[in-house]
Amino acid sequence: NNIHRYDLAIQDYTSVIKYNPGDPMNYLMRGNDEMQIGSFKPAIEDYLHYIKLKPDANDGMYNISIAYHSMNDNTNALKYALMAQNAGYKLPDGYLNILK
Repeated sequence: NNIHRYDLAIQDYTSVIKYNPGDPMNYLMRGNDEMQIGSFKPAIEDYLHYIKLKPDANDGMYNISIAYHSMNDNTNALKYALMAQNAGYKLPDGYLNILK
């Protein structure tokens, strides 16, 4: 099943991160897989680490917004959507209106 595949991918990224903690893409990819199985808080932590390693990562800011929106926290979702937009990310049409 798909959840099992995402769990295996998360385990793989965790192993890779252990040996190469400075590669921001591993945090982005693990966060994306965590999002797929509804593990929003761990995904946010990974996206924050991704941004820490790659400060111009406006896609990470947008992904955090999506995670917060998925947890019905539109206050933080809006905060990170605006951060992403201000950093040059093109938000989907109408996305900000959904969060307000």
